[in-house]
Amino acid sequence: MDSEDPISIFADMNLNSDDFFQILETHRKSCQREGRYDEAELTRLRILELRAHEEQTKKAHLQARHKAEKSSLLEAHKLEMEKLSELWTTEIMPKFEESVKITIAQIEEKHKNEMNDLRKRQEIDFDKIKAHPPSEILNLRKRMDTFASAGEYADAKKVKAQLFELENDWINRLEDKLKEKWEDQIDKLIDKQEKEVKSTLAKMDKQRQLKRIQWKKDEELLTKRYNNVRSDLMNQQKIEKQKLAKEFSVKRQAMESISSKSKRPKDR
Repeated sequence: MDSEDPISIFADMNLNSDDFFQILETHRKSCQREGRYDEAELTRLRILELRAHEEQTKKAHLQARHKAEKSSLLEAHKLEMEKLSELWTTEIMPKFEESVKITIAQIEEKHKNEMNDLRKRQEIDFDKIKAHPPSEILNLRKRMDTFASAGEYADAKKVKAQLFELENDWINRLEDKLKEKWEDQIDKLIDKQEKEVKSTLAKMDKQRQLKRIQWKKDEELLTKRYNNVRSDLMNQQKIEKQKLAKEFSVKRQAMESISSKSKRPKDR
């Protein structure tokens, strides 16, 4: 310890500051009673000096403690903010974005199944229509069967060729006729699906914005709590400073009162 630090002096003598100053004050009074005024004045000045030193030391210790308290509070707040940020960036938002991906994947799978179902229905409708060809084709099939049954294969072959050409032409015309209807059905389904995706993405984005707002509110709540605690701490530290200042003000006033009342008499 520093030999000039009154706190060190008191500690080395196993005394607290008040006990030490009481000893000096007793010595000063003793010198005053015995007429040793120079020594009494030196003792008084020493008391003032040590009181001033003690005041500065306690102020320095108090300031250091206050600084450490504010620093500790700030570090605790920073740690809370870091943990909150980590929670949102590594858990809450990633889980939300993963849920968005799952939702979109489910919608895409549903849309794929809807499109497959539509195409199957179109194929079924086409097969149903093909199962009821026009009378001209039915008549040719009947003639072909009749020629074949009678053994007139040459005629059956000619009718078969006619039938093949007629059926292909009918199917082509049928496909052309249904193509516009099918494409319109597909376009409507695609439009419906696109609107569903757009609506879902909009809902997801709204939820995303709400979560970011909640994140911001959580940060503001921590900051508000920190400011409240810091304000309470500052008020408490202010009280401690005022208490210390008042303590030494009283002590200085007491010594100044002694100085004004105990002037050394003039030499006879």
